[in-house]
Order: sequence, then structure tokens, then C-alpha cells
Amino acid sequence: MRFPRSTIICYRSGILSSDDLTDIEKEDIRRYNTKEKWYVRRAWLESARRRAAIKGAPIRYLTLTCTRVYDIELLRRNGLIRKTTRYDSDRLAFCEQNSLRYSLIWKLLPGASDCSYTFERLVGVGDPSMPPRLSTIFPRDVINMDLTGTPFSLESSLLLENLDMIPKLFLIQNNSPFTLWLTLRIDESNENPAKKRKANMLLDENLKDQDFKTAFLGRFGQTGNLPYEDFVMTIVPKLVIRSGSKNLDVRCPKRFVYVGEGNVSKMASFIFECDQIDKLANEQTLKKKRLVEFVSMGQENVNAILDGDNKIREECRRMKLEYEEVSL
Repeated sequence: MRFPRSTIICYRSGILSSDDLTDIEKEDIRRYNTKEKWYVRRAWLESARRRAAIKGAPIRYLTLTCTRVYDIELLRRNGLIRKTTRYDSDRLAFCEQNSLRYSLIWKLLPGASDCSYTFERLVGVGDPSMPPRLSTIFPRDVINMDLTGTPFSLESSLLLENLDMIPKLFLIQNNSPFTLWLTLRIDESNENPAKKRKANMLLDENLKDQDFKTAFLGRFGQTGNLPYEDFVMTIVPKLVIRSGSKNLDVRCPKRFVYVGEGNVSKMASFIFECDQIDKLANEQTLKKKRLVEFVSMGQENVNAILDGDNKIREECRRMKLEYEEVSL
């Protein structure tokens, strides 16, 4: 049954019209139900299908979702997350520290494992120990870190000040292959110069390697003073590959830049495939290969793609309308 456009959500207690939505839900619709975001989610779906095919079963999924749970609904409708009357807590987990957002998401995900605090706290950034609760959440097949902060933020420490968040995530996964979706905001005005300098030093380390430098020059034509967007789109994959390549083959096959329709913030989104290393492969050689690969490959400008391809634009518009109705 397809409900009228004004009816866009189904809670356990019944159907709510758009007039009943909270301001937070309406804001999430504006921010996250855009053609540009659905273009990225199309790639997420293919990535999740790949992981499920490797595993031979539905995925174990951990997400930082919004109050509209678009990513979960996409995976559920495509058979990658199973639900009968309830979700399986072993298969689906979400993390949200805001109490109102948490309650709105929880109502839509009966049975899901829930964490009412930040992702950093969940993984235990800065804490070398492995709390017992982690064993009930990890390992996961797909982890969606759909963040709104910037990579070198003045307020937080997503990647640099607490560089151990990503390494800790790989440690918790305990060499289990997985897919990571990472989304960040690109906003140079909100960046901490000291953190950016530290990131630049890490990039300079790689530029000492001739193969990496050749690929870098071929892509950018220079080794210094990159435009900020190019810098972010280069340093973030470098940091993730650096963090996880000791025990896994970490690739970054997809990178996206976009501004969602009706929004002003430019977003960067990355897909990382973290697979078992071939027994015959050399870890350092493989890591170097993956670094050269992603530098040689440009990111996808989602807005330009949608402007130039009517078929893809229409597909993303259709998904935007279809998923306005979240009937979980």
C-alpha cells in the first residue's frame, strides 16, 4: 500500500502525517533527502551488496543515521538487512547521543542495538582497553560514519587530534573484513591550522615515494598548496589506508563531493573496502599500491554529474520521492 505524499512515516503506534513531524525530522528531510545524497546512497547500496555477496548472508550494520533512517530503509528494502516484526540486535545497531534524535530513531528501529552516545565514546577513543560491550557490537560488515563535522575541526577531533579513532576502529574489528562509509563536511573556515599542518606532514611523507609523487603530480600538477577540497579528498583516504593496512587490504574505490539540493554545506563522502590480505602479498607493497590508486583516481562531483546526466538525475529524483515514505 502506498500512502499519500502527506503521510511519510509509520511508527509502531500508527501513521503520522507530515504535520506531526518534529522540527528535527523536518530538518533531516531537508538535509538528507536530496538527489545528491541519493546518488551517494546508490553507491552505498552496491558496496553493501558486494559485502553481503562475500559473506553469503545479510550484513551486520552499524550506522550514525538520521531521524528518517534513509540508509537503513534502503538496505532493508533491498534485502541486505532483515526484519520481521523486529530487527535483530545482532544485525543492526545505531549510535546517537542527542536524546530527542535517539528517541525518534529508536521508535523506528524496534529490536536494534542502540548506543545513546557518540561514536568516539563507543569505540573508546584514547582508551587502549576493549570494554565488554564492544564484543556485542563488533565486528560489523558495514559501518556508516555519516558525520557532519569537518576533518580538522576547531570544535572536535574527528581525524587528527584523536587520530586513534580510525585505528581503534580497525583494532576493534579484529582483522575482520568490512566496508566503511565515511562522510565529512568540507569547510576550511572551521579548520584548526595546527591540525591541518599535522595532516600535511603526513602527506609529505608519502611524497618522498617516487611512485606516489608521480601519481600525485599527474593528478594535481603540483605537490604543495592544493586547493582545500583536493587536500581533504586526498588526506582522508591516506589516513584511513595508513590506519588499516597493517592487517587488511584497504582500498578507497569511491570518493564524492556534493552540495545537497537546498543546502549550503559541501560534503565529502568516501567508500573504503577493507578485505583480507592475500597470503602471498607484501603488506607495504600493497599499501603503497592502494595509495597510488586513489591519488590517480579523481573524485566524483555529484552536482556536475546530475546536471549532465538526465537518466541518473531522474533515478535519484525517483528515489528521493520513493523514500519520503518510511514505513518500517
